[in-house]
Amino acid sequence: GTSGLFALGFEYGAYGDDDPVMNLVWNFAVESAMTDWATLRVGYTKAHDFGGGENNGGAVVMGLGFNYGSFDLDMNLKSYDAMLNDPVVYVTGRNYDESLGMGWTITYNW
Repeated sequence: GTSGLFALGFEYGAYGDDDPVMNLVWNFAVESAMTDWATLRVGYTKAHDFGGGENNGGAVVMGLGFNYGSFDLDMNLKSYDAMLNDPVVYVTGRNYDESLGMGWTITYNW
């Protein structure tokens, strides 16, 4: 079970006295089932600022998804490079100075 994903959205932000941004954000990703309850996602994200601000390069993103019946838990990896080069540190809980996740989403399906 591997799926291709595409997402497109808008992002607006005004931070203090800085110039507000109006971004068109797009993502391409591939999600693959590791088990019947866990998936791995690898993708690329990029944003274009229509407000004339600076357009930075995109970024490679990785995430893990867990299915607990009606609950879905999705986590973005903070450092996919560290996770791929030394996963034993995270699996054994010896990542004292570096967290694994950077953002979580919890979803309940009726």
